[in-house]
Amino acid sequence: MKGIAGKRVFISAAAGGIGLVMAHRFLQAGARVHVCDVDEAALAQLDGSTDRLSGACADVADPGQMEAVFQAVAHELGGLDVLVNNAGISGPTANAESIAPADWQRTIDVNLNGAFYCSRLAIPLLKASGGGSIVNIASTAGLYGYPLRAPYSASKWALIGLTKTLAMELGPFGIRVNAVCPGTVEGPRIDGVIAAKAAARGVSAEEIRAAYRKKSSLRTLIAADDIAETVLFLCSDSGARIAGQALAVDGHTETLRMEAPIPDIVIGRLPVYLRTLRLLADEGREVTSSQELGEHLGISSAQIRKDLSHFGEFGKQGTGYNIAFLCQQLQKILNVDRIWPVILVGAGSLGTAIANYQEFESSGFSHRNSLG
Repeated sequence: MKGIAGKRVFISAAAGGIGLVMAHRFLQAGARVHVCDVDEAALAQLDGSTDRLSGACADVADPGQMEAVFQAVAHELGGLDVLVNNAGISGPTANAESIAPADWQRTIDVNLNGAFYCSRLAIPLLKASGGGSIVNIASTAGLYGYPLRAPYSASKWALIGLTKTLAMELGPFGIRVNAVCPGTVEGPRIDGVIAAKAAARGVSAEEIRAAYRKKSSLRTLIAADDIAETVLFLCSDSGARIAGQALAVDGHTETLRMEAPIPDIVIGRLPVYLRTLRLLADEGREVTSSQELGEHLGISSAQIRKDLSHFGEFGKQGTGYNIAFLCQQLQKILNVDRIWPVILVGAGSLGTAIANYQEFESSGFSHRNSLG
């Protein structure tokens, strides 16, 4: 790519994943690259066949460590033309009220403060070079709300705000600042997430992967190479007039809520739970625990909680008295503030569940005969 050869590049968190792919692409284009990472073992595995690559073990969330890193950048590279703020962590997955302050702070420290510390130290070097480029690796979570991921989403929204502010401050010095917002990126991390979700829901990993694909209009996950090529483009002569942008590389995200596949047997039990809770309510009896509901239905409390876990994390809010009533009761059973009525994978699944409930209502069958 034109204009990359000879550039002096620093990339944070580049001993693996997207960062490592970016480092290799810059090297292939003729740049000199210095990286940092908290994974000392991974750093030791970096390609030693070229003297254009160097690295150091450091945590971007520690401003003292980053001072030392940028002293090394000035020494190893003799200056700086490109800064890529790639370091980031996923942070906790939980409702906001359940997130420990320490977990919130660590996510902000790495994802936002780390980018600020690196930028602050890089700016004098970039100015001394007569200009350059800063690219912040943000996320589509910085463009949308992201339920259960408040620290991560907040950090990425803030990173885009930092991007736009620095673009205004540094533009007169010939320093272009942009953000790249990846969608779901293929790799070991997402493979682990998919495997865990599949095991928890009793479905195949491919079903979960398909649900992730459905989040984007192109029905695809993103390759690390896609992100690397975009970053190189922004830092090349071809991107010389691009500044202050948050460029999504995501296949066009439609939602960050994943329509999670749910086993048919769980779908089948939805009208049973609706019917039972409604009957008990009509009798003036309030179910306050999954154990109590299980005793009434003749199934275990653990089974009920496993079934209902499918309705807690993913889905979209539906309408209708029956669904609202179920959610109101389940909130009490699970002791949570909100249960999202789920829209299952496949058109009409929620409507089918409601129809099944209505048919069940009029059938007169005992709820005990329909648990299967």
